[in-house]
Amino acid sequence: MSIYSLSIRNISRGSGQSSTAKLSYITGQKVYDERTGEMKDARANHRKKDVVFVKTILPDNAPKEYADPALMFNRLEKNEKRSDAQIAKELIIALPRECTRDQQIRAVEEFIHEQFTSKDLPAVFAIHDSNDGNPHAHAIVSGRAIDKNGKWAVKEKKVCDLDENGNKIPVIDPKTGQQKVRVRKGKGTEKLWKMKTVSSDPLNGKENYKRIRKGWEQSVNRYLSEEYQVDSRSYKDRGLAIEPTQHEGFAARQMAARGEHVDVIENNRRILQEREEKQKLSAEIVLLGNQIEDQADKISSLYERMISKAHEAFASFRRTVSDTVEKISETISGFRLTEHFYNLMNNHYQDVAVFRYKDDHLAMYDVMNDSVESINAVFDSDEEVLDFIRDEITGGYEADIMPEEDAKFYRSVFEESETQFTEDSDKHDGLQKDFRDPEHYERTIS
Repeated sequence: MSIYSLSIRNISRGSGQSSTAKLSYITGQKVYDERTGEMKDARANHRKKDVVFVKTILPDNAPKEYADPALMFNRLEKNEKRSDAQIAKELIIALPRECTRDQQIRAVEEFIHEQFTSKDLPAVFAIHDSNDGNPHAHAIVSGRAIDKNGKWAVKEKKVCDLDENGNKIPVIDPKTGQQKVRVRKGKGTEKLWKMKTVSSDPLNGKENYKRIRKGWEQSVNRYLSEEYQVDSRSYKDRGLAIEPTQHEGFAARQMAARGEHVDVIENNRRILQEREEKQKLSAEIVLLGNQIEDQADKISSLYERMISKAHEAFASFRRTVSDTVEKISETISGFRLTEHFYNLMNNHYQDVAVFRYKDDHLAMYDVMNDSVESINAVFDSDEEVLDFIRDEITGGYEADIMPEEDAKFYRSVFEESETQFTEDSDKHDGLQKDFRDPEHYERTIS
């Protein structure tokens, strides 16, 4: 952001000032004051070469002779009769170093036209630059507008005061309780209404002050890139806890250059030093914040990779669970098929004499024996699988990889499978014992 500074001061006769003396200062030229008969020469206050540009800007209805600013302000001084008259306003505007000289001039011209001459207020401005990094403009704006006839307009006028309903307020005679009247020669009797004074000066008042400051912001920002755009609001209005500096002025800087102590300059140095320290601290905080943000991104990325791996592991675990359940189901079905075959064979032993079909029965016995051994191996394998799955369910839940609801579900499935497995295993052991016991068949046949 570029620097924003615009101040407005009264040029007041009551304070011993005059528009002619101020004109001499801003233009670096002698100006004769017709009212006082004095030659105003402010060239001693600055070097003439500091003044790099001067221009007078007039409204359309101004007399052409007012192109000479000395003549114009002498006419203005002559028009003011009061000893405390406010003759004009002086504006001091900081010009952004990011703009070229031509851009600075155009920005000031547009600002004066939009805010003053468009409202019939003539003005003159000058740009000062001592090559000290502080280019600025001075403008003198007339305290009176120029009317359509090329005359100085009135600053104030009286109008009827209105009540809350927009009606004129009568002046009441306390003796009669009736509205006062007056008789004017040639006009007859007139009713009297309460009047108020209204200023027609577009330079006074807080709202006008804000409007003028906003106007310079808009004019100069047309020539500034986005990163250098200025803001006319105060630090306080922008919610910034920054102490503002005070305008030093040429005289104060001259005193400081001579080694004299100047309060405003010393105070500004303190403010600028504190501001610089705060800016450095803010920069360090921003840097630390960026580092923390980068670290947070790394942690987040690592966490996402961990979650992805966990999901992959859990998906693999689900497949293992599914395969195991299917295997247990096949085992139980296979065992039940073998059991059925065993029952058929057992029934066959009950119907047929052992010795008569001895060879066939021995062949059948060999088949059954192989089947029983296979069943034993499957049961041993499935028991190991069940132990493994039980541990994985518990471990997965405790490691926060498996959601609690999934863990509960798989636990219930495997508890049920374990119960069925135990029952089938016990039953198989009983059948196997009977199968290997020859006396069992003799008892069955007999």
